[in-house]
Amino acid sequence: MLLCEGSWLSQWFPFSVAVRMVLAMATSFFCTLFLGRRLIQWLRQMRAVQPIRSFSGFTLAELHKSKSETPTMGGVLILASVVFSVLLWANIKNFFLLLVMSSFVSFGVMGMIDDWAKLKKKSWRGVPGIVRFAFQTVWGVMLVVLLSSPAWISWCEGPIPSIMRGEQSLSWEQWQASIFVPFFREPLFIVHGIVGWSCVYSIQWFALVGTANAINLTDGLDGLASGMSFLVTVVLGAVAYIIAHPLLELMPHFVAIPSMGEVSVCLAALAGALIGFLWFNVYPAQVFMGDTGSLAIGGMIGSSAVVLKQEWLLALVGIVFVFETLSVIVQVISFRYFGTRLFRCTPLHHHFEYKGMPETRIVMRFWIVGIIFAVLGGISLVW
Repeated sequence: MLLCEGSWLSQWFPFSVAVRMVLAMATSFFCTLFLGRRLIQWLRQMRAVQPIRSFSGFTLAELHKSKSETPTMGGVLILASVVFSVLLWANIKNFFLLLVMSSFVSFGVMGMIDDWAKLKKKSWRGVPGIVRFAFQTVWGVMLVVLLSSPAWISWCEGPIPSIMRGEQSLSWEQWQASIFVPFFREPLFIVHGIVGWSCVYSIQWFALVGTANAINLTDGLDGLASGMSFLVTVVLGAVAYIIAHPLLELMPHFVAIPSMGEVSVCLAALAGALIGFLWFNVYPAQVFMGDTGSLAIGGMIGSSAVVLKQEWLLALVGIVFVFETLSVIVQVISFRYFGTRLFRCTPLHHHFEYKGMPETRIVMRFWIVGIIFAVLGGISLVW
């Protein structure tokens, strides 16, 4: 069994990874439910309500008029619940866990500052976009640097974790140089030289920064971002567990890194917190996660995909996030260079709102698409 060796409760309860995943999910779920109503009441008293984008036109303002009194910054619930659960059930000395949790907390704090700035200004504009992007870029570069050198791992937790692929032993450099694509059992690329490594680093950086901003863009309808994030989190948590599982010889095409089990525990904690947050965030939402939640979730999901070398699986499972982001990019390019708008409003979910589709129908249909691609991602693991 993979036992917990570094968590606070390990000296009394040496549970396996699978058990700790369940406990972490349950802990964060019940923490979110317990704190939810209290936080919502406090946010209402503080008048921490959701600013509406004024430049988006009369139609969107009218569509979201009922949301003008809904409190925001509910992402604090997710942050607090996940951190508490991870401290209880995960090995906090694990290098990979530290990377994922530090991304989660730092991006969440950045989002909290942004939300607070919006509330102070009473505007949808918070921290300047260039400042946010600079912070995300610096953190993304730090993550890539820490992962690229095995010296950091050995400094943190001693000997470098063993990496096995079937009966083949891999060095840390070989593992990092591999690019894994869904439905391909063998790595699609094993990079060489400056160009190859630049490609790997760029993919890793983009997975982190792109995911954080994509979830932030998707967070525009009740339950949309939290529901989609739950699906992606479950799939990545399953990948982390499979990579760490001691019976991996049944799936010889997977890389075996036992210490990755701690990543599955923190992803399970996030999944539980997201279910708990959905309790208050489904239509009609009692609270919004704000940038505090969306950036924190993006930080954990993006960094987990980078640590697990599953950046392309993330793109497959999170296809809704991809299309939401692409709709904004295409709209900006189309209007700036051709003077026309391809969508009535972006991100994509607002386009359907403008066409008269009810909000609940949009969210449910996006969830259906997300479930289909989450299933596809799951199938790719055993293909």
